Amino acid sequence: MLDLIKKKIDNEFIFKGILLLFLLIQSNFFLNIYTLIKHPFKDRMIANYGYCDNQGYGFIEKFKTKYNLSNNSKIINKHDFPSSHWFINQFSEIKDYEYIIHIDSKELISDENILEQNFNCYIIKND
Repeated sequence: MLDLIKKKIDNEFIFKGILLLFLLIQSNFFLNIYTLIKHPFKDRMIANYGYCDNQGYGFIEKFKTKYNLSNNSKIINKHDFPSSHWFINQFSEIKDYEYIIHIDSKELISDENILEQNFNCYIIKND
């Protein structure tokens, strides 16, 4: 009798273990853990939000501290992407901004106030 109960518990344990392993594999758990360990946070953010495309995370992050872009910048992205203002902790639209940031601008910008340019991204001093 005791052996039968022990076998039943062992079978349940094995079944639950196989089910858990199957769910972990299906949800890419092991690949996601590997990616978290292998790639730094900044690289993962650039892969998802782009450097000078998509939302321009890499470009904004590169110059965020150099120009103190927090709460004094207007970010212009001509493409249909969500706002990039949260990269610089700016959660409301401000009227008097010091910098204009163009992300993936296809227009040729010729302005004497251009502070930085990488590919099609610009930081322009607002006068």
